[in-house]
Amino acid sequence: MGQGLCEPCLVDTTQPWEPKSCFEGLVLAASEEDWSTYNQFRCKSILEAGGGKAVTLKFGKAACTHVLVKHKGQSSYDWGLKALKPLVNPLWLWDSYEAAEVLPLQDPVWIVPLIRMYAQRGTSA
Repeated sequence: MGQGLCEPCLVDTTQPWEPKSCFEGLVLAASEEDWSTYNQFRCKSILEAGGGKAVTLKFGKAACTHVLVKHKGQSSYDWGLKALKPLVNPLWLWDSYEAAEVLPLQDPVWIVPLIRMYAQRGTSA
């Protein structure tokens, strides 16, 4: 009701990514071993999430096991952790947390498939 807020958003990466103005946050998916170290995410799915609301995520290849939802609109960011289910679509990877944060959310070019970088690490237990 009002500015910026919208219904819970469904992010489905099997469809082409489209910027949605109602989205307020940024979703970062990190590998299980990396998620606790903010500046060392190797696997980041750069997707926008409905501000502070529950978002259903569909990713590809079970390389990422956790999702950190970073809500914008406050000076200090809020982090929420969600478990991921096994996946179906290529992951979008960024090699550094800083780079991911600096790039503009509105720019589709921001989302680039860099699957090979993570694929080399493998995810078998």
